[in-house]
Amino acid sequence: MQNNYPESYISCKEAMTGEDFGYFLEKIPGFMFWLGVDSEYSLHHSKLNPDEAAIPFAVEVLTGYLENIE
Repeated sequence: MQNNYPESYISCKEAMTGEDFGYFLEKIPGFMFWLGVDSEYSLHHSKLNPDEAAIPFAVEVLTGYLENIE
């Protein structure tokens, strides 16, 4: 995979979020990641207006990851 956004990767500390995703991981292997969408409002705020330009980047990263799974 060609990485066009090396400055976009930021390591984050683990977080105790309220997602139910962990329950899915008990049955099906997977991972969760945060996709920055450059909005002044938080994830569940009614005025959240994410920058949709982040979507092609996420697709590229996830596709590259899946293509390289052994």
